[in-house]
Amino acid sequence: MSHAFAYAISDAIVRVRPYNTTYQDGALFHELYDLLLAQIELVGMGVLIRAGVTVGQVYIGKTGKGPVFGPGMARAYEIESCEAVYPRIVVDPLVLKQHKNDKRLRSEFNSIEEELRVLRRIVSKGDDGKLFIDYLASDEEFDDPGLFFGYLQDHAKLVRKGLNAQLDARTKNKYSWLRDYHNHHVKQLKATILSSKKRREAFYQEYETDPEDYFKDIAV
Repeated sequence: MSHAFAYAISDAIVRVRPYNTTYQDGALFHELYDLLLAQIELVGMGVLIRAGVTVGQVYIGKTGKGPVFGPGMARAYEIESCEAVYPRIVVDPLVLKQHKNDKRLRSEFNSIEEELRVLRRIVSKGDDGKLFIDYLASDEEFDDPGLFFGYLQDHAKLVRKGLNAQLDARTKNKYSWLRDYHNHHVKQLKATILSSKKRREAFYQEYETDPEDYFKDIAV
């Protein structure tokens, strides 16, 4: 089975998941899913992260304890430092190409189509064409819809705090992107809830709040 190794290098965390294993358990899905859950938890703690994901050669030592180096790590750093720009985890297009061509990245029990359906729920394409882990689209990862609605409220507070802080223009721009990302998902969710009288009434009965007021409150 695939297993991820993590290393602290300066102010960064490097994760490496070898996938040339005897048993193919879906290494790519597990890595992206682990990163999705980590980002959800970190953002919930008020910690924004930026990262890059790729597929490539990396040396991690015979026991997995390092040192860590190689073209794969260099490419991931390039994505994080030059392409991600905003607080998001950007996925190299090479990753999905390799997923199609290299069966070691897939589960031996799934078809390519099945895995792609799952990956499309984790990875989205931004307005700039970059693929990234779409953590606000993962409401299914919350045990109760109410927990996700509360998460969106906290997310809105985090964005407002950044926008109202005394920050340089470059950092401010990152929060502007986060605002647009947040509002995009709020708009989608609002349209879903308000699309039918049944959904709207169910929302009010469950949370004792008019959905119009709720979505107005969490928009940034």
